[in-house]
Amino acid sequence: MKQALIEDLEQKIERTQDSFEKVKLLNELTLILEDSSLSYAIRVVDEAVSLAQSLDESNPEGSAVVANSLFTRGLLNLETTNYELAISSIYQALPLITQIKDDLLNGRAFEVLAKANFALGNAPEGFEFSWQALSYYETLSNRRWQARLYNLIGRQYMEMGKPDWANRYFQQAFDQMEALPINKTHADIHLNYCLLDTRNGDFKQAQHHVHEALNIYRSIKAMDKLTKALVIHARIHEALMDYEEALKHLDQALQITEEHGLLYRKVRVLLAMGQISLEKQDYDPAFSRLQEALALSEQLNMRHEGIRIHRALARGYKQTGSFDKSLDHFESFYRYEKQIEKEQDVQRIRSLEIMHQVEQTQKSSRLLGQQSRSLREQLNLMRPSLLASTPSQITDPLTGLLNRKHFLTILENDHLNVEHYGKVVSMIMVDVDQFKKVNQEHGNLIADQILVELSLMLRDEFRRRDLVWRISGEEFVILLPNTECKHAKILAERLLQHVREHVFELDKLRTQITISMGIACTSADHEKSVDMLLGHANQAWSIAKQNGGNQVVTWRS
Repeated sequence: MKQALIEDLEQKIERTQDSFEKVKLLNELTLILEDSSLSYAIRVVDEAVSLAQSLDESNPEGSAVVANSLFTRGLLNLETTNYELAISSIYQALPLITQIKDDLLNGRAFEVLAKANFALGNAPEGFEFSWQALSYYETLSNRRWQARLYNLIGRQYMEMGKPDWANRYFQQAFDQMEALPINKTHADIHLNYCLLDTRNGDFKQAQHHVHEALNIYRSIKAMDKLTKALVIHARIHEALMDYEEALKHLDQALQITEEHGLLYRKVRVLLAMGQISLEKQDYDPAFSRLQEALALSEQLNMRHEGIRIHRALARGYKQTGSFDKSLDHFESFYRYEKQIEKEQDVQRIRSLEIMHQVEQTQKSSRLLGQQSRSLREQLNLMRPSLLASTPSQITDPLTGLLNRKHFLTILENDHLNVEHYGKVVSMIMVDVDQFKKVNQEHGNLIADQILVELSLMLRDEFRRRDLVWRISGEEFVILLPNTECKHAKILAERLLQHVREHVFELDKLRTQITISMGIACTSADHEKSVDMLLGHANQAWSIAKQNGGNQVVTWRS
């Protein structure tokens, strides 16, 4: 039945010429493939996103289709541990999701961001996004979504070594599921309870929970989740040093991954088999499984699993006296780990960008429910010890825009990539003309008030996904993702006109200002260097100033 539906959709996609309808069909196919063939699903959703970029986002229907494509790509890449693309996809999707006012999709988008940040080790951002997701889920009648989120938060507390808090949230998750039909969420909670009981040494209770999860996954034919549960079941037996029984469960899991083409899950099963064989000191099958896992992880670009595989191989070869091989794998492990650490820092910056944008657009826009308020208060209590990085650290205190520190971080990391900012990127440098004269004539207080009011105009004139920095006293930089030069120029000319006509009324003073702007653009065909783009925008801005200001100049190569 399912295969027939897949084939029918494939034929419709092949015949359809209308881009809008084709994207909708591709999204539909992706959702059907999600649980059975993740690799194929990702290829399909990538095609949907690529095609969706040609649709008119100003049309509500078009916005919804693009938002769903980007969200689904983020969700699927989360499953494959490609956290960079997961966060970037949600970054692009969020303004559109907000525009179409879909509370469920908003909540799920923030949940993806929470999961990605928790997985990267960015717990503060993960908790902040969890709170955002919960505030949307509380508006829904289906309590399953809240249960999923409590389960996620409990899992994070478990990873942080706080079993009491983990148990509290797992129980809250079960409470939300009371009287609801048994489904995958029940099994997910049982599985996390199993992990918690295993860590606490309560193996009998762990076995109970894993059997509950296995039965549910089998009944609903959730094969990907079933293999995950079998791996966790094997880990219980490993903790009991019953290696043969552990490997039996892993053999079952491996068979399922091969029958259903679950390549990403297969890597994790092979890794577990190799690790347990190492514990048995059964080295030949251990190396065979680990090398197979390594080759497949490299093919699928699963760098997080790659770290664990190289570490296991380095340990195994050291135990057998193959020190050269051990060193090779240790060096690969170290190189991967450094790449992941850099990615963690970059993704933290990107997450802070999203948090900043959310903070600007959602201030006082929704009343918090009791549960989301409780979680928010808990986060505030944790902030001194846990929240090392917060949105305020990237925000200019006077204007509320992104600050110079954040801009310099982007320059340093140079992460102006296609996945995050789109195929075409524009940058605008803005400067207030004769601002020193304003300072001298009216004083710092009036000058600051002008900057605050100008900053509000900048936020209003540009889109939620555009990044606006105050990089010095009266200088601003705007980054416009997925925006061609001609569109950037339209936005800049409109801002120029509005500022030119605007009268600033401050303490009985009425005054006007003008601004100068320089625009630079780059596309996927050229190297996207942030500092190069800034240099070109700066050159265009210099020409605007030299020509007397109060104008927009576009850089030409």
